[in-house]
Amino acid sequence: QARVGLVLIGIILMMAGNATPKAPSPSQRNSPLELDLWQQNRLLRFAGKLLVGVGLAFALGGALLPLEYWRPVFLCVMLGALAAGIWYRRKLGREPSPTES
Repeated sequence: QARVGLVLIGIILMMAGNATPKAPSPSQRNSPLELDLWQQNRLLRFAGKLLVGVGLAFALGGALLPLEYWRPVFLCVMLGALAAGIWYRRKLGREPSPTES
């Protein structure tokens, strides 16, 4: 029963990751990220890929790993995804945007 729940959560994360890049970008005025629209779209595409990867790891780990190992694996996957998101956000902040004059 726990395995089915983990696999379903992984599938939901993959579906959310697939929808993330297609979501409308927040307006420039309301964005707390201090990125222009082009950079925000790149960040959304990266976040979508990251969510699909985390969902896949979640579903496969839930289906294949022994349940006693799942909690540390889940923690490592989530910390890795968080670190990757922070790194990419900082990388985008340092890159010049092609829309800047």
